[in-house]
Amino acid sequence: MGEGADGQGYGRERRRILSKCMLLGCIALGCALLAGCGSQPDRDTGSPMGTGASGSREEETELSGAHGADGADFFQIQSETEEIFGADETMRLICMQFYQGEPVQFRSKADRNEADELVADVYLYKEDGSVQLLLEKVEDPNRISRGKGLLAQDGSFYYMKLSKLTKWDSDGRVAYEKDSQELLLKDICQLADGTIVVLANNSSGVVRTMLMRLDAETGTLSEIDNVTLSNGGMTGTYKGIAAGSEGLLLMERTEGIYEIDLKSGSKTNLMSFQNAVAEVATQYDDKGRTMHDFRVLENGEVQILWAQAEAGIRETLRQVETDKTVLVLRGYDLSDQWFREQVAQFNRTNQVYQVRMDVAAEGVEWEDYATQTSIELAAGKGPDLLYGEVLGDYRQGILLKGGFADLRPYLERDGLNEEAYFPIAFCSYGMGDEVYTVSIEIDAEGWMVKGEVLGEEETPDIQTLVEALAAWPEEGCFLSCDEEDILRSFLEGSESLWGMIDWEQGTCDFSGDLFAKMLEAARRYAVTEGQKRPSVAWQTYLSSFRYFCASEAHKRMGNVAAGTLFDDGCFAKMRLKEGVLAVNANSSHKEGAWEFISFLLGDSAQMAMASEGERRTPVSRAAFDKAVKLWLEAMVREGTVSIGTSTFRNGKLSNNDDWVSYAAKDVTEEWTERYRQAMEEVKPLPIRTEPVLEIICQEAASYFDGSKDRGQVAETIRNRVQLYLDENL
Repeated sequence: MGEGADGQGYGRERRRILSKCMLLGCIALGCALLAGCGSQPDRDTGSPMGTGASGSREEETELSGAHGADGADFFQIQSETEEIFGADETMRLICMQFYQGEPVQFRSKADRNEADELVADVYLYKEDGSVQLLLEKVEDPNRISRGKGLLAQDGSFYYMKLSKLTKWDSDGRVAYEKDSQELLLKDICQLADGTIVVLANNSSGVVRTMLMRLDAETGTLSEIDNVTLSNGGMTGTYKGIAAGSEGLLLMERTEGIYEIDLKSGSKTNLMSFQNAVAEVATQYDDKGRTMHDFRVLENGEVQILWAQAEAGIRETLRQVETDKTVLVLRGYDLSDQWFREQVAQFNRTNQVYQVRMDVAAEGVEWEDYATQTSIELAAGKGPDLLYGEVLGDYRQGILLKGGFADLRPYLERDGLNEEAYFPIAFCSYGMGDEVYTVSIEIDAEGWMVKGEVLGEEETPDIQTLVEALAAWPEEGCFLSCDEEDILRSFLEGSESLWGMIDWEQGTCDFSGDLFAKMLEAARRYAVTEGQKRPSVAWQTYLSSFRYFCASEAHKRMGNVAAGTLFDDGCFAKMRLKEGVLAVNANSSHKEGAWEFISFLLGDSAQMAMASEGERRTPVSRAAFDKAVKLWLEAMVREGTVSIGTSTFRNGKLSNNDDWVSYAAKDVTEEWTERYRQAMEEVKPLPIRTEPVLEIICQEAASYFDGSKDRGQVAETIRNRVQLYLDENL
């Protein structure tokens, strides 16, 4: 948002908005021709996509999956596990790998040498039960504990843990021990041509994942720089690497398994996890298991070696065709663990429908993806389900033109009790009794303002707030906000833009003193590159019991919880970033889409969210009660509650010395009820003001960059908004 005062940026923004206006014109035409927009629930009559039923066994778990870049073929990933190495309490598991076509396990056993020093012997275990002594009397058993290892083709053994790499030669002597202090060594494998490759992350700064070639003789690591990898992040994007039939296998946590040609850097997808939510796709330590190695067989099956406690487990994944009807769910980012697990559970239990998650390809920008999706919807096509902010700024236009299905008939037909959920769960956006989006969690935010700016500790009205900002004699900024952000924050909660628009009469007026002061404040308090000023206001996250309590802590620091100002008061606003679903009005599978949404609103999914931790708030009242109970129990265990990780003071992120702590006993029932009431009052922003706000922010840029004065800008805005009202009311 907001390239504001930068002339070149303004030009880009103008072109973006003009393109958007042209697209919205197409949407108006396309949505007028939408099929299936009636108010009665439909019954799917289309034939299922894909043919052939998959066999099932009691020990097998079927996981949804998709195959084929064109999305034409859909598969399930069938999982079968078996224990191949039993636990042995006398031995310590080090690692496992596929060696010469079979799984092997490396274990150590503590012993003492002639000097009575503690040492360890390392043994190689095979699936047939045979055992071979690999290394004898390794000094310090802790030196070779659970980690990553590789038995190479020449009989040498490599062991990695954290930043350290040790090599023993084929005679069991230490060849070298290296400490790559700037790297975290994640995995190691040897290719058919003898090349040894290491997967590593840098250990400082922004996490970056690298493939590195190991010089077997010296232990030197050099980056393979013609293969582009995504940033690893804190939890890691990649599960591991392995030898492929022609190149290097790379397992990405949510995307699947690729084979990489190290010479060209090209990647070929062998199995997609995009819609599979298998253990390998969701967590790092999956259900108590840790992955050690994997391989892809000639028939396309994938075998994975897991350690569970001291036992060894082999999991086989195979793709099978499905005869379920596929529901396409599109989101720009669908990496949320809870959400993916619920998709997997729905796909496992629903006998008719299967959700296929459709996300932006690597390198596709959010704005481009939103444009693509909006064009598809305008043409009467597109996905069945829309998730989060996949439509970006086009959401309002599509909603206003009838692009979202009304879900109220489904609620009423199924007897769903709306009182069992917070009001924000079902949004009509002021367009009558219809329900156009369903929120499966509460994701809300508000504003904090320095109390000394307002001169009082009460929530201000818009006039008081803007006048106080205009009168404040000192320097300051709205944290992380540019001019457009600030101007929007003043206007977005009011459907009439604080009286500047009369929707009934179809008139507007932006010549008043209030709007002039808004423009002045937006320019004055915007964050300026290279200029450090203390913060006078900042957004605060409210959809967490712990961080909601931070509003009380902020008061101790002299700040006021200003929230978002709506026409009828000050409330938390729905951020609408994730956790919101809509159904394409032109979908031929609206019945299935509703089944999926109902599943996410059900006790199983909502209670699972309640157990996720303190940063998520279920939309179900019963699940909310469970979440609060768990949060309170956690606070009692801690004894004190510390606020500060998202607290800004004097224009900077707080550190430990700035944290505010209070006793868990201070979190009273009254405090809990205030939080509950805040969740009851979370509101969506008005929907029909969005096109007007686009016009205002576009033209206000001329004031922010100094090319026009306030009067000229106000008149230009009035003319353009009046034209919009004349054409659309």
